[in-house]
Amino acid sequence: MNEMNDYCTHRYRRFVPTVCAIVCMLFCRLDLKANNITRYSFAIGEFSTRVGLNDYLESLVKMQNPGLSLSLQIKATNGAMHVVMQDSIEMPFSKVLREIDSYLTQRSMIFPLFIDYDGNEESFVGALEEYGLLDQVFVLPDDGVWPDIDDLIRNKRKLIVFNTSNNAVASRFWANFNKHVYEYPLRTSVIRKGESVWNGNGQTQRFMSLKSFTRPFLNTNSFNDDSYNINTNAYLLEHSLECWERTGKVPNFIFFSDNRSGGQIRRLTELLNKYPRTHGIVTFNGAVLSQLSWKHNKQSLTHGMFTFPLQENADISLTPVKSGYQFSPKQFPLRADVPGPHLEFVGKQSEINKGISAYYKFDNTLKNAVLPFQEHEGGVFVNDPERGKVLKLENRSFLELDDVEKYKIVNSSFTISIYVKFSSQEDHEDYCILGSNTNLYRKGLHINIREGKPYFGFYTNDISSSDILHPSRWYHIVARYNVENGEQSIFVDGKKVGVSWNHPSFIGGGPLLLGHGIQQENYIDGLLDDLYIWNRALSDEEIEVVSIRSIENINQGKWIKITVVVLLALLLGTVLFIGIVQKRLSTKNSSDVPEVTGSIHLFGGFKVHNTTGEDITPIFTPKNRELFLLLLFHTIKNPKGIAKDELTQILWGNLARSKISNNRSVSFNRLKKVLRHFDEINVVFENNFWKLDGVLAVPCDYKEVFSLIQNDDASLHHFIPYIKKGKFLPEIQKEWLLDFRAAFNFELMDKLLFLIKKNEDEPEDIYLACHYVLELDDQNETALFYLMRNMLHSGGSNKARFIFDKFCKTYRLINASDFPYDFDSFVQADYS
Repeated sequence: MNEMNDYCTHRYRRFVPTVCAIVCMLFCRLDLKANNITRYSFAIGEFSTRVGLNDYLESLVKMQNPGLSLSLQIKATNGAMHVVMQDSIEMPFSKVLREIDSYLTQRSMIFPLFIDYDGNEESFVGALEEYGLLDQVFVLPDDGVWPDIDDLIRNKRKLIVFNTSNNAVASRFWANFNKHVYEYPLRTSVIRKGESVWNGNGQTQRFMSLKSFTRPFLNTNSFNDDSYNINTNAYLLEHSLECWERTGKVPNFIFFSDNRSGGQIRRLTELLNKYPRTHGIVTFNGAVLSQLSWKHNKQSLTHGMFTFPLQENADISLTPVKSGYQFSPKQFPLRADVPGPHLEFVGKQSEINKGISAYYKFDNTLKNAVLPFQEHEGGVFVNDPERGKVLKLENRSFLELDDVEKYKIVNSSFTISIYVKFSSQEDHEDYCILGSNTNLYRKGLHINIREGKPYFGFYTNDISSSDILHPSRWYHIVARYNVENGEQSIFVDGKKVGVSWNHPSFIGGGPLLLGHGIQQENYIDGLLDDLYIWNRALSDEEIEVVSIRSIENINQGKWIKITVVVLLALLLGTVLFIGIVQKRLSTKNSSDVPEVTGSIHLFGGFKVHNTTGEDITPIFTPKNRELFLLLLFHTIKNPKGIAKDELTQILWGNLARSKISNNRSVSFNRLKKVLRHFDEINVVFENNFWKLDGVLAVPCDYKEVFSLIQNDDASLHHFIPYIKKGKFLPEIQKEWLLDFRAAFNFELMDKLLFLIKKNEDEPEDIYLACHYVLELDDQNETALFYLMRNMLHSGGSNKARFIFDKFCKTYRLINASDFPYDFDSFVQADYS
């Protein structure tokens, strides 16, 4: 299977088509394992003439990945359903259903049917039932989870119906198109203009449709008569891949409106279905995030459930970007020649006061509460009935604060929050709330109210909102810029009212101005309150919190805290100094052995820290990692390492002999380059064996656990620090590594179960060990027995019964029979 995946990685080059690559992809087997229907492409015929639809139906059984899009009406004369055609020639819906039934009978594949129908459900259901198709319609479950294709085929639910009508009644026999399908804009530039692109349920829509290849958007005369010769039309594949990359969604439904183009569109879907890819999820507090950008493609804007194509010679590090979030891991390096694993990024948010560089309360002073020595002269302060003491600007007055560099917003992410009440509104009036006094591209910061609408930019690098603000009322306005994805956003009262991407950063200088900017007649007449500046991009949720409740006390007592921290640091430094002196005195006569630092972690995922403690995991490509692990495991088990022939067979056995030497040399040179970051470890070739010299002196959790398994004196307590980290290399994909991991996990489970049965350890250690065994083998009855007994002794009987019931359900699914014990008899059984 790995060989087949490697064979399928050739990419179609832009405007220089590579026929060999396409041929390779065409003849590769489609792997249906975990082949969720949302990751599959179909060619959807959408015809305006009876002749076109007739021709399509006559050859339907011979097609790969077909589907249909029809407009349906109920005939007034006899109540029968018919297909509406632009040439006014009707076609009975019954004829279409006969051909679909014939296709589903003869082909083991899914058929998507799109209907534009706002009639009653009974007529449609009756038509399906007449041709025996009703039982084959897939009904989406309440949890909204779309299944794998092989599940649909096995359960004979191969007909999937979407209703595209905005006036359609709800029915369990069709899915609402707008709710489940995102329609890619026909003008691709629209994708970066903001949230309006994601209509309906926005990015939560699981499918994507393309109508770029329908009339009149594509000239069908450009299609070659040879439907297999797709390389004559570079637009087809390149445009589809671009849509996929930008949205993180596979082009699921590719519409065409002419049978001449249909052959090439169906061939296109075959290419896409075999295209190398990776997929994954980005979450925060267990919920899937949305509106994610990605560093590898500045044009991408995706939902948290994503998939991306892996293109030949385009190794990338997949790194999600979202304002106000950091992700763990920070990035995943991917290779086009390695099947992309399922990836999981977990987000976290910073404390609200992290990165705050200024807070002006405007309480009779222009003092920055974050840095009290930043205090400025001037200002008229008045009492407002809603907000108390505020700053008043009128008669073309404005105030200077510190230089913009002091607030750390130059060439950086930032968020600016302020309350505003302007006094009047005149047509075409421009009120600058805050800005800098430069009118050069990217150097003129300005947050304005322009023609009654909020406006934000860096001079000719701006965005605005269509929301109208009215005079004599308070508004909370936030301007946010994220340097990582070029996002500029405007928020009013916690609601995002404007957003745009790919803007270069602010690079201006000079003082920050209140009430004026960019050398224009844009003085504000009104009141300002509570100016905050962060040198980071706050999240939408943080901005909403700031809008709902004031954070004016966020830095109260900060200098007291700083003083305490400094005193504590001095005290700690003194203690450490004494400790270091004592340690040097006690080791003065000891041998000068260099201290080994760095570490290798394989439990909970692959992670390597070098001698200085730096995380160097991201610089390991998948091939580097595979070679490193192979050498590591064999060096730990046998100091001689691994024989050259054995290593070659494992990693390059599928290559032609003429290519092995070069590939092996390249791989070792790359690994040696990575290990330069690790002073202790070197790749050595001795006596026809490869090994990692020095690796036995480096802390490695696998090495420690391997040793504990062999140690008769080990207890569960010794294993707990390692198994608490998670499973051993959970992200593994390569076949030899899967076998190695399985063998190692069996050894580890046997050792843990042996120690669990001895019952000599702390109850908490037994509990953790039982849980770990069940994570590796969810049908391990011994681990379940001791876990149940442990939980009963600790008073967790309700949770124990819940876990037992879950075990029984899984047992029934796997074995097609009930577990032979109920709870009470199971906990009395003998598993010693």
